[in-house]
Parts: sequence; structure tokens; C-alpha cells
Amino acid sequence: MQTWERTVKAPAEGVSLQSELTLVMVEVTSDGAPVKAARLSAVEDERGPRRGISQAPQAIGPNLTNARGEAVLLVAPERSTPFRVSASGMKTVEFTLDPSTLEAGPSGIHGPLRIELTREPATGTLAWHVGDAHGAFLLDAQATCWLAGAELVDLGSVPITHGVATFTGVPVGEWTASLALEFSKSLALAALPNAVSTRLREPVVIQPLAVTELRTPLARGGRLVLTFEGLDPMRGPLEVKVCSAGDSPMSTKLYTADGLGHRTSHAVTTPGPHWVERALPPGAYTVVVQGRSYATTTRKVQVEAGRNTSEMVQMGYTED
Repeated sequence: MQTWERTVKAPAEGVSLQSELTLVMVEVTSDGAPVKAARLSAVEDERGPRRGISQAPQAIGPNLTNARGEAVLLVAPERSTPFRVSASGMKTVEFTLDPSTLEAGPSGIHGPLRIELTREPATGTLAWHVGDAHGAFLLDAQATCWLAGAELVDLGSVPITHGVATFTGVPVGEWTASLALEFSKSLALAALPNAVSTRLREPVVIQPLAVTELRTPLARGGRLVLTFEGLDPMRGPLEVKVCSAGDSPMSTKLYTADGLGHRTSHAVTTPGPHWVERALPPGAYTVVVQGRSYATTTRKVQVEAGRNTSEMVQMGYTED
């Protein structure tokens, strides 16, 4: 029979211990096996301490379970007491201990009350290096990651720090990881990275309690900057297409700077300059510009890696 000793000070004036305390045996298991060193602690009443038995100690002896997963708690007999049990690698569980529902054994200890814990799903960390092939880092950028496998898992968005996007709490297993890059709207147009692709995809195997690293050098392209002369706002917006050498349409969305210098996207009704929304792989392109009452205009341009290519387009009118 186990014995505990405890010194109890006399209650303060106006506070009385209204009844004796009760010993309750708690057994903590997981998958039917005892859990050693599980911590049991009383959940504090959010309303604060009250007079009477709530002022008395609620646990006696060790608050950690022994090798058999056992711990003995000292509780008030006439009311339910909330407790929390936690253990390494296990999900924390809260339970209510009511001694009146448990029978007392020959030793006077009530119980046992059995608490089953479940293991936390194993997770790891994904560190995705996304600097370009020249070692340049992406400034003022956010990365959003998804995992595709037996299910679709959204890992959320994190800032890119020193060229690395780090995601924690990643489920263990084999996945296809997708990464989307977004740049701060406060980033000046001329400072936008010349990354050809802002959406990446890589296979990955996440190991438990380990850091898995992916390295995806970003191909460097060039940005195309267009200015339109002879534009008449009264004739409506222009329609702009950028085509590759095979006349395949590329990006048609254009950015321009607002009054604060932030980039914004809207219909082309001003001379510009207007920036094509993303960097283009190096090579030859055709810019096609048309609009109501405008003559269709084409320009051949050559985009170089790591450079901004500016092109002025002179607009002509058709007869109404």
C-alpha cells in the first residue's frame, strides 16, 4: 500500500474546509499500454478561487504517472473537478473527475478511473529553397504550399526568408508539393524578381520529426515594359496580347503604378508604362495591340534574361 504525507496549513480566517478530501486512482493508457510520466493537472476555474473546499489542494503525491500508468489524485468528494492529462507525443485530454461515480477499494482509494490517450499524428518540416539559379533571394515575397496525395493539404502561406519558405507541422508521407509565389504590392515594379515561373511543383517525402529540403532554382527571364503613344482615352481601353515565337498567346495582364508607387492592374487606358504581369523566358515575342477605332499594331521584341525590355507602341486610328 502506498502512503503519502502532506502538511496542510490551517485555513485563513473566514475560510473553512467543508469536508474531507478523497483519493482517486487514475490509470492512463494508450492503445491498451500504460503511459509513463503522463502529467495530470487540475484545470483552474476561470472564475477564480472560491471560499471553501476549492481553496484546498486538489492533488497529492506525484502528478506524473508511474511505470504502470497510475497516479493518485486528491479531490473534493462533493463536486466534479476538471483535470487535464498530457504526455509527450500524445493529444492532450481534459476530463471531469467525480468521486461519487467511483467505488472505493479496501484501501479507501476510489477508482480506478481509466483515461485513454491517442497519439499525435507524426509531422515534419518542409524547407523549400526558391532562390534563382544565380543565388538571388526573393524579397518581399510570400509562398503558399499545397500537398496532393491521398488528400489535399493546405499548408498556408509563409514569408520567404533568405530564399527559403519553411512550413512546419507537415504530415508525414509521400506527396506532390505545389508552391505559389506572391510578391508584395509595395514592391516597386522595377524591383519585381525576374522569375519565369511563380508556381512550382515537386515530389517530396516528409519524414517524422525531420526537416526535408527541396531546392528549386528559379529560371531567370526578362520583363517586358510597354508604352503606348497616340492613345485616346475616349476610344476605350486597348487589348494587348503577347505571343511567343509560335504565335501562342502568353500573358495579357498588365501592371502599372498607382499614385503611391504600388503596382496595380487595370484596363489599358493610359500611355503607361505598363509591365507584363510576369517575367518571360528569354526569346522573341510578338506584341499585338488592338482596340475600338484603333488600327491593329504589332511589334517584334526580344526578351533577355535578367533585363527589362522597353517597347514603345505608336497607335494609329481607323476611319469611323
